Amino acid sequence: MIADNHRILIADDLPDIHEDYRKILTPRTSSVISVEGVENFAPHFTFPGKDLQTSFQLETVMQGEDAIRAVTRARAEGRPFAMVFLDVRMPPGIDGIETAMRLRDIDPALQVVLCTAYSDYSFADISQRFKKSDNLLILKKPFDPAEVSQLAQTLCRKWTLSEENKQLVDDLESRVRLRTAELEGAKGELEVALHRAEAASRAKSEFLRCVSHELNTPLNGILGASSVIELSTDPELVEMASLISESSERLNRLFTRILLYLEIDTVPCETFHCIRMNELVEQAVSPHRVRAESKGVSFQCENLCPSLLWFHGDDRKLLQALTCLVENAVKFTASGQVNVRLSVRDNGCFVAEIRDTGPGIQAPQLTRLYDLFSPGDVRSHRGHEGIGMGLPLTRRVAEYMGGTIAHRNRASGGSLFILTLPCQLE
Repeated sequence: MIADNHRILIADDLPDIHEDYRKILTPRTSSVISVEGVENFAPHFTFPGKDLQTSFQLETVMQGEDAIRAVTRARAEGRPFAMVFLDVRMPPGIDGIETAMRLRDIDPALQVVLCTAYSDYSFADISQRFKKSDNLLILKKPFDPAEVSQLAQTLCRKWTLSEENKQLVDDLESRVRLRTAELEGAKGELEVALHRAEAASRAKSEFLRCVSHELNTPLNGILGASSVIELSTDPELVEMASLISESSERLNRLFTRILLYLEIDTVPCETFHCIRMNELVEQAVSPHRVRAESKGVSFQCENLCPSLLWFHGDDRKLLQALTCLVENAVKFTASGQVNVRLSVRDNGCFVAEIRDTGPGIQAPQLTRLYDLFSPGDVRSHRGHEGIGMGLPLTRRVAEYMGGTIAHRNRASGGSLFILTLPCQLE
């Protein structure tokens, strides 16, 4: 808080006027009703009660140049004046108008009261020279002492409030600068951390890509060797070869999905590709239809799409997305049925709806439904093969092809996945 400032400068070339200001602003007693010689200055002079008086500190000067020096000195000493009563006419020096203009440059916070009888300057002239100034008041002579007292009280208080407001603004600006510096520092640290994370992610992705490529080569060799062994007449060798082939195919599907996931750009594709839907749908469902039937699960596929459709993306990516959804439906359905329905709606969107009668997906697993590498967490039953690549890959394909993937738990039990992609007819 700023301490109240009651320092007032009186600038007038008449010593009697100085004394009159003292009697008004620093009265010695409340019983004095009139003062000899004050009638020319204030014909109806009366003193307010002593208990209502403020202890003003007055300093007087005779000329405008003296006022300028006094204000300059006071500011340098850290004891500025709150206001000045400034006579317009102070011969032979500069007049009150010029003095006020210089004082405003020296101390912008100084409250100025110009005392004038309008003999040298009209109100219009004074207002023209002090445009848009809220630190200047004009007091016409002769004036009532009550006006002088009220101006002193009010303008000193205004000076204090103005300084408090200035201090508050400075404090706020300082806090803003400090907080801005802290945020800039935090931003810099976050940018460094982001760059490091992105570099680490790129390194991991590149490592995974290289490993997947390298593993694919010996894996293909294993698949080739197992296919030869399956031709053997020894039942045990055939069974072992079949196990090797099945395991190798699972690894091959996994590597294929990892490589495709890393390959897909996060920016949506803008190039149209023509896809033969009948062939693609058959590739996506046929292996899983056989597996569903081996589990005693009814499998139905209804393809209502035209034979050719144009998509923002190639057939390999769409095939993987459909395969992942159908594979999951069959994998997590122990009994009941799996229904696959493919169609093109009137709004020009391809829609794949995959329904199952599995356990459904409950919270909190729903919040991690499309998280990469979260195997078994998206269903209530665990113990199924896979590392959690299917749904993340499907969503990545959907976004790349300009579409969406959505899930709903069915009221009758099980899940419904809906893949929606923009498309065009042939």
